Amino acid sequence: MHALFRTFLPRILVSYFHYGKKTERINLFISCYNTFQKLESEAFYNRAKCNPNNPNSNLDKSTLTLNEWYSFGIQNYKNGVVKPSTIQNYCCIYNNHIKKFLGYMPLCEIRTMHIQQMLNSLGLSSKYQHRIHAILSNIFEIAVQDDLIVKNPCCHTYFLPFCMTAMQFI
Repeated sequence: MHALFRTFLPRILVSYFHYGKKTERINLFISCYNTFQKLESEAFYNRAKCNPNNPNSNLDKSTLTLNEWYSFGIQNYKNGVVKPSTIQNYCCIYNNHIKKFLGYMPLCEIRTMHIQQMLNSLGLSSKYQHRIHAILSNIFEIAVQDDLIVKNPCCHTYFLPFCMTAMQFI
């Protein structure tokens, strides 16, 4: 059984055998597992179709931007793995802070200095900087695993302490 599926096992009790065992849970488990297998195979097909290493792919390694890779990664690696509210939070943070700085850049050209400049210029709290860093690091780690880039550019970035200006304090 897939490890991810075990975390989402249904806990519905419909009836009992005469000696106390759950009956309907087995049928529910089988139908949920079949649905899960179907979704997993569709995701595998989509990954193979859009994989930049695949010669029949519609993604090109040299021109693949962070925006394209982010949308591909969310659709194929996060959808169904994390809760929809988490994906929504990722998208809000990405669209509000990351997209305007790094979204247009080709994935292979993004360096640690670009991420550090972005984090420094945003002027956000260190907790929010950690959230941004976590999203970017995860996206780049998937790109490293798919051989799109050699190393994760989020490594060795530092978080500046948040200092309020006079206008922010008022």
